[in-house]
Amino acid sequence: MFVIGALLFLMFPIWGLWLIISLMFGNKLLTPSRIYKLISTRRQFRKNELDYHTILVSRVPYYGKLKSEDQQLFYERIKKFIADKEFVPVEIIEVSIADKLLIASSAVQLTFGLEEFVLSRFHTIYVYPNHFYNRKTKHHHKGEVNLHGTISLSLHDFHEGNKNETDGINLGLHEMAHALRVEQFLEQDQDDFFNSYFSKLSIELEAEMNSEENNDFIRAYGKTNKHEFFAVAVENFFERPKKFHELMPELYEHFVLLLNQNPVQFNLELNKIRKLGEETLIEEEPMKGEVMIEKGYRPSYIGLIGAVLFALIQYESFSYSFIIPVIFLLFDYIKHQKLVIYQNGFEVRSFYQKSGKFFAFSRIVLVLIIDNDVRKFAAKYRTQHKIKNILIAANLNQVEKQQFFELLKQHKIGIKSVGKL
Repeated sequence: MFVIGALLFLMFPIWGLWLIISLMFGNKLLTPSRIYKLISTRRQFRKNELDYHTILVSRVPYYGKLKSEDQQLFYERIKKFIADKEFVPVEIIEVSIADKLLIASSAVQLTFGLEEFVLSRFHTIYVYPNHFYNRKTKHHHKGEVNLHGTISLSLHDFHEGNKNETDGINLGLHEMAHALRVEQFLEQDQDDFFNSYFSKLSIELEAEMNSEENNDFIRAYGKTNKHEFFAVAVENFFERPKKFHELMPELYEHFVLLLNQNPVQFNLELNKIRKLGEETLIEEEPMKGEVMIEKGYRPSYIGLIGAVLFALIQYESFSYSFIIPVIFLLFDYIKHQKLVIYQNGFEVRSFYQKSGKFFAFSRIVLVLIIDNDVRKFAAKYRTQHKIKNILIAANLNQVEKQQFFELLKQHKIGIKSVGKL
């Protein structure tokens, strides 16, 4: 009894601490209940693999077209998605395993090209038999995504969307697209490329939404707002990719880069898709064009004065002290970059370089403003299907700031204020 009592005494503080950490980090930690669910789900999927594979092949066309090794990856992701979510039946007896597989397939299909696929912000999926009433909007909905971490679906409309894979209407993909957008907005568990590139896509979405061309391709509901346009575009990207590519080729290529998938060229290796998409979108490096802004070096005169004073103080004991201010100045010049902003990009170089590295606006996906005066900014740019960052000491004045922002707007580059990096 003494041993049991001692163990319990030790376990309660540890258990309490574990619960506090779990609350802080949401459902990412392996709490005992999640560990049990992961083990039981893994056992269930291993035991019924043949049956589940049959369901997926017969009812998920995307899965059926995958190569065998990709099917295995898809299956593993479905297993993890289901283990991570609570499926709650509303006005029905239960959510069958077949329905769980199909709902999870919508999410996994959408995120198959991404490193993070679980949509960890969302912990509960409510499943209704038909349209359900929302007290806040006072309307009946087919599906909805809640910022608090829930997804709701009408089972009837979900299955109707899966019946025809070429009509551009798929409730599962639509709602999972909203969930993915929420995760990106909250900067939660997505790869850096997706998070950074979404701002570029968002600008293109708005331009297409307001365009009078191809008005009948994206159904009217998609024109409600930018969020709905994105979700409806996702449906068409997977269900009518050839038509999408034909009518909106540039927007289609942006989706290829964002989701790291190309339904027109199905079964491409995932590590090649973004690279090929980038080559399609950018034919050649643009000419620099006219110089718009040029900022010179800004050495620290306070540091230089301090170095001179140090030299004077040390003059008697060190006859070569005059060298120290020169060294300080040299390091200061090296530290400060020269920035030249052209019509089609900007160049950054150190004082000893005649020409530095040119960053074309066509490759910039997002500019992060670190302070209101734009003394510094960070540009996120894509290269070799990756997103990289360059930190710029800009020191722009108000007129230059407006010029710079106009250039970014002209080249459809998103701007985000982040305070500090």
